[in-house]
Amino acid sequence: MKKSDIVIPVWKNTSPSEITRSLYSLLDETDLIGCIILVYDGHESFELDFSIPDSLHSKIVFVYQYYNKGP
Repeated sequence: MKKSDIVIPVWKNTSPSEITRSLYSLLDETDLIGCIILVYDGHESFELDFSIPDSLHSKIVFVYQYYNKGP
């Protein structure tokens, strides 16, 4: 079965709980996910404290854009 990649954008108004809820909403789909890309687009702090489910930990890729690149 072909897998899909998921992109989750993070910007300055994104709360850690929003990221956690997004990740936990994907738990039932782990067999269909290739990787989950968290894109920090112009975010001032890259130290957001959020929970990553154990079954998704190996699928997470972090991308940091230090300047806001827009949509």
